[in-house]
Amino acid sequence: MLLPTGPRAGRLLLTCLGPQQLRSTITTAAATAAAAGPRLCRRYLWLWNRRRDGAAATSAPSVQALRPVQAAASAAQQLHGIEWHDPYAFLKHTPEKLLRKHLTQELRHTTAALKDVEGLRRQLQAEIDSHSEANWQDSQRSRYRDYEYFSLRDGEHRVDMRQKVDTDARSLGDAHAVLDHRKAAKLFGSSMIGSLQVSPDQQLAVCLVDKTGADDVCAYVFDIATSHVREVVENVFSVAWAADSATLLYTSPDAQRRPFALYSHRLGHPQSEDALLYQEKDSEFLLDVGRTKDEAFFTINVNSKTSSEVYLLPCDQPHGTPVLIHPRSNFSYFVEHQRGSLYIVTNADGAVNFKVVQTPAHAPTKDNWRDFVPHSDSASIVEMEIFASHCCVFRRDLASNTPFLSTICLTTGEQKQTALPKGHAICDVSPHSNTHSAASVAQFSSSSPLLPFADWTYNLSENKLTLAKEQTATGKPSLDMDNYTCYQVNVPGIDGAGQGSFDIPMTLVHRKDMRQDGTSPVLLRCYGSYGINLDLGFYPMYASLLARGWTIALCHVRGGSERGPAWATQARKGGKQRTVDDVLRCATYLVDNKYTQPKLLAGYAISAGGFAIAAACNQRPDLFGAAVLRVPFVDVLGSMVDAELPLTSLDYEEWGNPVQSKDDLESLLKICPYTNLKAQPYPDMLLTCSDNDYRVQYWQVLKYAAKLRECASNRPRVLFWPNVHSHFAHSAEDAARELAFLIQTIQMRGGDGK
Repeated sequence: MLLPTGPRAGRLLLTCLGPQQLRSTITTAAATAAAAGPRLCRRYLWLWNRRRDGAAATSAPSVQALRPVQAAASAAQQLHGIEWHDPYAFLKHTPEKLLRKHLTQELRHTTAALKDVEGLRRQLQAEIDSHSEANWQDSQRSRYRDYEYFSLRDGEHRVDMRQKVDTDARSLGDAHAVLDHRKAAKLFGSSMIGSLQVSPDQQLAVCLVDKTGADDVCAYVFDIATSHVREVVENVFSVAWAADSATLLYTSPDAQRRPFALYSHRLGHPQSEDALLYQEKDSEFLLDVGRTKDEAFFTINVNSKTSSEVYLLPCDQPHGTPVLIHPRSNFSYFVEHQRGSLYIVTNADGAVNFKVVQTPAHAPTKDNWRDFVPHSDSASIVEMEIFASHCCVFRRDLASNTPFLSTICLTTGEQKQTALPKGHAICDVSPHSNTHSAASVAQFSSSSPLLPFADWTYNLSENKLTLAKEQTATGKPSLDMDNYTCYQVNVPGIDGAGQGSFDIPMTLVHRKDMRQDGTSPVLLRCYGSYGINLDLGFYPMYASLLARGWTIALCHVRGGSERGPAWATQARKGGKQRTVDDVLRCATYLVDNKYTQPKLLAGYAISAGGFAIAAACNQRPDLFGAAVLRVPFVDVLGSMVDAELPLTSLDYEEWGNPVQSKDDLESLLKICPYTNLKAQPYPDMLLTCSDNDYRVQYWQVLKYAAKLRECASNRPRVLFWPNVHSHFAHSAEDAARELAFLIQTIQMRGGDGK
């Protein structure tokens, strides 16, 4: 059971057969078991520097001339009687052939600009590969019905396995392959293989495959014993098996990539005969299908950013009529079932940090909801797992920004809680699939900036936490944990709206012998949108970065949920400036406390996080020496006034609807990074995009690059790499290129372009 995410964060597709150990992958997005619902999306960052390796400074490279994009003479836009100018709006309608010709020039220009560090880029890529390969691990076993499922790995080669067991989990015979991902990539025509679900009779499996990297997803149904593909269901977002092992329920997206329709598909019948069970007409809501852990019900989840409703349908009646639990209102809720009761995670009745309520399954209306896990002002509920005997709640302490677990006995109501050991406390926690409803233990993984992952087993009745497996950073260079430190500081915040004093949590990671004298380079990361927390997990390049004297600064700014859902609410719509304010406060703190100096401070952000860094560079360009913006959402106003673009209507609750609201328009006019570019100095920037990306259109990033080159008074290097595979794809080669740019800018050229 998981809380919903923002559309630009994307959806995860993680296998339900094993633990979530795909954190170190560098090529594709992971994805969620459909039975769990939408998961928070986490992407990958790898940055590196050789500052303490004594690399010699080099002269500026000889850059191939780049013909600039010319601004339009007339580019006035108008809404609500307010006029603004968008001089590069025409790029949306420029013939694709001409745009691709310019993108080719951009590729050549960036390649030439980085020519002098090509050797370094290759070295960086080798280091990235060494850490990525070292972090591929075999998974823990996870039981589903008569089998235990697990994954074996040899480098990036993964094979999903299973072994039959008796009621006491004793092995019965040899293990057999369910899905060999290398062979499946050839069979399916894509290596982007997401969630795999086994049918209740355990003869078949269905997996979601993204054919292009742009959420062009198909569901492949195959026979486990023979690997024979039985059929392919096109245009799928989420999928779940019915009890008969012959029927699939799946959701399908519309032309705007919004999952809106629920179908029932009978194996062996053409997809054109599929029955439509539900259709969501409100363009601000997403549709998802899953199953309760005990496989009693399908859960049909209809979610917006601030509201939801859930329908139930018995898994043995896949062609029936879904029953609504409670109509959408001004709160959200998510449902599990066990022993005739529904357990509902909700923020109803002012429970801003969420609570768990219980109600009879035969009488699910809100009048019958009774508190089971009360709301807490000091801790938020992140996820919930329901087993036959216990409810296990994954929570986050809002003061320390650290996770802990609570268990409640379903019979006695006894509650217990436990936290991770001190060395693991600053981390992200990812529950495993935990598909065995009768299990006495819950399995989960953790990952921290210094530790790639640890697998944990939590005994529900004994409240005992056991470390099952731990993976240290063993690539080259390796991390000796005794030489590094990871801790959190509280940065004093400033709120012009008069909301009083508050602190911004910031996680810092560096060598213990780092001299706090302003001479060290710092990587500042942030996100700050959709209520998504900035990832605290390990990235392969942290090892190389830290070993060479960098400090990693992870800024948990408003817009995320590190301090609870209210932390996110403060930075929606007209409050978006608060995200930028927090970024600037964190950057100022790093300089004032002599962790670094502006010319050695590099900003790094992905997708909607690019808004925060780009807006910060508009407002305080003197604070940054460089920035890398990956597939950045920088043309915010242009997106939100264009209802033709995918995701625009889904984003109204986050960014506002400037077409309908003059206030929303005025807010976006003040903060949109592209709109607010002006004649002033700017730091060097590397921008990336993909022509296979519907979340951030490639011509939007090109607009930003063109206007930045036009406005910047100091003629900074603005490099543009429009050749990443997709919104979430990030290869070792891509990462190494970004690092080479940062080293060349921050280290070799001192952050001032000289």
